[in-house]
Amino acid sequence: MEWESYFQKRILDRGYDYYFDDRVEDLRINSNRIKAVVNGTDFYHVEIKLNGNQIIGMSCDCPYALDGHNCKHMAAVLYEWQLRVTRPEIDSSQLVEDASEEDVRSFLIQVLDDNPNLVESFKHYTQNEISLDTMIDDLEGVCDSYSDGYHYIDYEFSRDFCDNYEDAVDKWLDVLKKRDQYSLAFRFLLKAYEVFYKLDIEDNGGETVALSVIIISQWANIIMCMDDLERLEAFVELGQYLNSMRDYYDSQKIIEIFFDCLSGKEFLKLKLDLVKKQLDYIESHDDIFNRGYAIEGFATTYLDLLKKSRASKKEISAIHEKYWRYPPIRMDCIHACIDNKEFDKALCYIDKFIEFDYENQSLMKFDMMMKKDVYKKQGNREAYRKELKNLILFFNDTNLEDYVELRSLFSDKEWIKERDSIIEQLTPGRFLCEILETEQLYEQLLDVLLRSDNKYLLHQYTDLLSEKYPERLLQIYRENVEKQAESTGSRKHYYQIVEELRIMKSINGGNKIVNEIITKWKVQYKNRSAMLDELNGI
Repeated sequence: MEWESYFQKRILDRGYDYYFDDRVEDLRINSNRIKAVVNGTDFYHVEIKLNGNQIIGMSCDCPYALDGHNCKHMAAVLYEWQLRVTRPEIDSSQLVEDASEEDVRSFLIQVLDDNPNLVESFKHYTQNEISLDTMIDDLEGVCDSYSDGYHYIDYEFSRDFCDNYEDAVDKWLDVLKKRDQYSLAFRFLLKAYEVFYKLDIEDNGGETVALSVIIISQWANIIMCMDDLERLEAFVELGQYLNSMRDYYDSQKIIEIFFDCLSGKEFLKLKLDLVKKQLDYIESHDDIFNRGYAIEGFATTYLDLLKKSRASKKEISAIHEKYWRYPPIRMDCIHACIDNKEFDKALCYIDKFIEFDYENQSLMKFDMMMKKDVYKKQGNREAYRKELKNLILFFNDTNLEDYVELRSLFSDKEWIKERDSIIEQLTPGRFLCEILETEQLYEQLLDVLLRSDNKYLLHQYTDLLSEKYPERLLQIYRENVEKQAESTGSRKHYYQIVEELRIMKSINGGNKIVNEIITKWKVQYKNRSAMLDELNGI
């Protein structure tokens, strides 16, 4: 078959397995096109363009094909097409019925001898019982064929390994699903993840992460097929394996899947016990990857479960006290205090948070914002004003809304003094400029622009100030461009200088000054061809 030369042998073998397992669905054939859906780890859409019986193009939306390769899904479709088009319709069941048992056995032996890839498939379909050990041995065989004996797989082989490992997992899952052996399928996936996790793989392009996601998605499919008793048994068994998960994100994901399936109140205690066990384990091991995030995630989940189980205030408070360092917990703690109108208690907590977060500006700002909100809810106007001012002075990136809110809490007469105090303490920058613009203190704004040495801020406020202060603006720009021109640079450097000159020309009286500067530079910098070229473009 000519088309087989388009595929690597291992891809052909996998494609044949997919074809043999009836994974090709919705096959549609016309004079110049073949379309089909292949049921793999997902449903993949294959399209093959024909010119007569000649293949002139192939596509599939699987990741392997999107990287430019001819994939097993294409091969599976072509095997199916070959069967449908190039061979007459045959009633295979009638053929077997008409044949003697001896003939069937002899023929089967011959087929298996000629097609070693079918031997395993035949074993799967004929074995009365499939042991977990048998399946895991098969997966470990895949690992051994790519590893160096020390559980290490080089990046050169990572993609092929992940493809083959995925195929091996799919192969056994198909057998187990056809036999409705979902509990065994679940245990198999636990072991499949464990075997995979023990490997040290030099990832080439996210293949290992993708394989983890695939295995977890298979878990989800299996769990959905289980009855309640099987799910419950699997959930209990899960607890023994969670600590071997690659990282907390994987364990969190599989737990979420179970929690969605076991949604009744009768499962709350089981869920609480599982999450508590995870928390205890993580807290007792300092070497866990993303340990802080893991504790935060499980502590938050545990707190949510406690609330659903109508735990006492004492139990909830104990979690707040133990895990207050984590933002979701501290937020819940403060909200609980506010809901109970325990404002002083909330403020004590927040002061502790502020002290703890002193070196983390973003968290500290969040703490102070919570403190401000508590004062507002408490009705403590003076403290609320003070905290608003602290936010404005301590963080130079505070929203202007906070400033406007603070202004609304003073009389016009009181505000002048408060405003001047704030302006005096703020460092020159964007926030101070916004305040000065809001207050229409344009001369002070110009002074800040001069002191800030920030040309982008200068550009931003040029239009606003050009009518009132054209001479001063032009002087600032002139000093800037002449300083920039002192040093040589790339064409980009000269282009930026020219852009400054163009802004100057837009200011009243700027055209004359720019022409003077250009005339001067053409003499002073006559050897800078790139600079002169850019200047001629003005």
